[in-house]
Amino acid sequence: LRALMGFSEALYIPAGLALIADHHDDKTRSLAIGIHMAGIYLGQAFGGFGSTISDAFSWQHTFMFFGCVGMIYAIVLMSLLRNISPNSQFPVPDSQFPVPNSQLPIPIGFAPFAKHNSKMYNLDRFKEVVKHFDKEPYRLYFFGGTQAERLLIRQWNKEFKNAVPVKEGIGLKKEMDIISKFRLMVSMDSANMHLASLVNVPVVSIWGPTHPYAGFYGVGQNPLNAIQLNLACRPCSVFGNKSCWRGDHACMEGITPQMIIEKMQAIIHEKQPVL
Repeated sequence: LRALMGFSEALYIPAGLALIADHHDDKTRSLAIGIHMAGIYLGQAFGGFGSTISDAFSWQHTFMFFGCVGMIYAIVLMSLLRNISPNSQFPVPDSQFPVPNSQLPIPIGFAPFAKHNSKMYNLDRFKEVVKHFDKEPYRLYFFGGTQAERLLIRQWNKEFKNAVPVKEGIGLKKEMDIISKFRLMVSMDSANMHLASLVNVPVVSIWGPTHPYAGFYGVGQNPLNAIQLNLACRPCSVFGNKSCWRGDHACMEGITPQMIIEKMQAIIHEKQPVL
């Protein structure tokens, strides 16, 4: 039962977060996700009371009771929740910033950053990938969050002739509309992979110490688009918040720019859909 519960949680959490993101805007999304995640941890914290109830009655009755509560709650959600059209959730923005054309030129999003450094591909080698596409008919869009990341993006916007600067502070809705026009996004194991997934954009994701099977792969993404090495030492972390115990970061250093370029070209020319 514990194994089945763990498997179900791995499937539930990404889908649950995507559902919350669909039904909330900028003002309420963070709060809703915070309440959702707090509920998970509070449930774990209060899980010990289940043994007290089991002693008073029986584990079978306890299991059936809470299982029925969950089933009834699921039926209520299935009855009341409705899918939201991406176009209604993320309307077309105004003309204050460039929006890529869905035909030609070919817009590509690049998100080279992650919360933890161990999950980031070497930036010099990442630039080799960008340079390959810094030509017609491509348009390059860079995404980052922190002040240091935005500073680097400003430098890249000047360095690459086909870069299209994305106006800072435009808000999530407008940023999502830009992403929705991309032919593909290149991302680490980071939030940008999930944002692109929400608007059905294929993502070439680069994985080092973490692994898609841990439950954090982009919803609906083709598993073949995850670039990763088959090493005995990985995954060494679920969240990527641990330093490499080998000291050589082989899981990332072994990935060549050409591997990323070839995967991107396959998506561009074959127009692979999100599953």
